Amino acid sequence: MVGRTAADGGSRGRPRRSSWGCLALAFGFVLSSCVRLHPPPSAPPSPATPALADLTDAQWLRDLDHLRRNINRVHENLMYSLAGHREFEDRARLFREALPSLNVDERTAGLLRVVAALNDPHTQIAFRPTRRFPLAFFWFKEGLFVTAVEPGLERLLGAELAGIDRASLASVISLLSELVPHENESRLKDRLPVLLPLGEVLRGLGLIPSADKASFTFRDLEGKTFEAEVEARPWTAGRPKWARRAAGETPLFLSDMDTFYWYEYLEGSRTLFFQYNSCHDMPGRPFHEFSDALLAFIRGHEVDRVVIDLRHNPGGYSQLLRPFIRGLARLRKIDHPDGLYVIVGRRTFSAAVLNALELRRSTRAVLVGEPTGGKPSHYGDIRLFALPASRLTVSYPTQYIWREGVLETSMVPDHVVEPSVRDWIAGRDPVLEGILRGDFRQNEAP
Repeated sequence: MVGRTAADGGSRGRPRRSSWGCLALAFGFVLSSCVRLHPPPSAPPSPATPALADLTDAQWLRDLDHLRRNINRVHENLMYSLAGHREFEDRARLFREALPSLNVDERTAGLLRVVAALNDPHTQIAFRPTRRFPLAFFWFKEGLFVTAVEPGLERLLGAELAGIDRASLASVISLLSELVPHENESRLKDRLPVLLPLGEVLRGLGLIPSADKASFTFRDLEGKTFEAEVEARPWTAGRPKWARRAAGETPLFLSDMDTFYWYEYLEGSRTLFFQYNSCHDMPGRPFHEFSDALLAFIRGHEVDRVVIDLRHNPGGYSQLLRPFIRGLARLRKIDHPDGLYVIVGRRTFSAAVLNALELRRSTRAVLVGEPTGGKPSHYGDIRLFALPASRLTVSYPTQYIWREGVLETSMVPDHVVEPSVRDWIAGRDPVLEGILRGDFRQNEAP
């Protein structure tokens, strides 16, 4: 559904089918979207991926050497980040030396650690696990909490993670951080919870003895600590239909994260809420058609405010939104203080960050939310290559996307609002609610 109407606080036409738990699962192990690829990237044709456990030492070394040669030959970032390049080479050398004594999960984690040394979120290995624990986590400002579970584990919903097996949470975070290519804290907060339920990764880091079960230490909202032994389940594609916790109706911004773009008109506040989840054309309805209809709706209806939500957008083709931004800038009824808001967050990445930056520069938009997971100026235009033995796909950037005067590690909104576990429990969206109340309004320039 790409267009719908709703009264503020009333019925919104259909049940909300997503929740905070989805945030830790969405876009879990696909390659991050890039800046200019259009349509979404796909891996090059290759033979069926062999089981990693069946690879010989020689095959692992062949993959490592292929990875090093290709990265050094094609990666645009290496001469810019000499420290990252040195760390990459050091980790590759240590991995080679230790490889004969490592089990398959340690080898997988080791390869991920080598690539993560570059601290380039566009450079990563598309690793697909075979098993995972039936838990989803989200990093709220109060800590890491369970936001979704399979039936039978509902008692863990809303519990704060305190440790895994004998390792403290600080140790878990420290080890997992070495596997996450990131340039800022927001990106780490987005990607680290995706690795937490993966038994193969936890075993590969030496946190648990078996990838099939683990003892998690939790803390409830009253501060009481307890342990729970959880068994892993086979990995399946897509979001599992797990139980999720919310006291009320699911917030609007979590209602449809799978549709590339859609809007809803909130009659009570005369606000149009436009969620832009992917910088790619949607099959069956290209964005230019959607954009024309959306601008026509704004012109033809009593719309006093437009809210553009980029919180779930990992990027894609940055030029796709440009005609819409230009059209919006020409609408005097919208392009004024309190008339246009842009919501960004930890998953706002790559092309979506460029879109947010253009909205800030071309309009009077007020930005609200979290600092973005992507940098305004960054390496993009990704390409792919496959490792010869494992057939694992590696992405890498080929072009530096420069935005003059913007060298920050993250794009910080005008008003920062960190996600809270209390809001998740209550089923609230403090960002949109604050916009509708006028909490983030900016005055006219003198």
